[in-house]
Amino acid sequence: VLRDAAGQVWRRLMDAVDPKLVTTGERVLDETPGVDAVVRLRLRWVGHDLLGEATIAVDENLTLARAHDIAQEAEHRLRICTT
Repeated sequence: VLRDAAGQVWRRLMDAVDPKLVTTGERVLDETPGVDAVVRLRLRWVGHDLLGEATIAVDENLTLARAHDIAQEAEHRLRICTT
């Protein structure tokens, strides 16, 4: 038990995130209406908080307001899948 706990603490210290969580996050972002592609998703632990940073691609002909709405929806969906 101690060895397993120490391994988990070590991975957290090294900002390790379960690869399945990253894959799930990429899928959720990709399935968000209006998202054309997930360019990059980066997740990392900071203390007990999981921080995420994503770069998504949307149709270049959208208004800035519409692109912002899509980004907010993508963020909302990502927050739900990682909690």
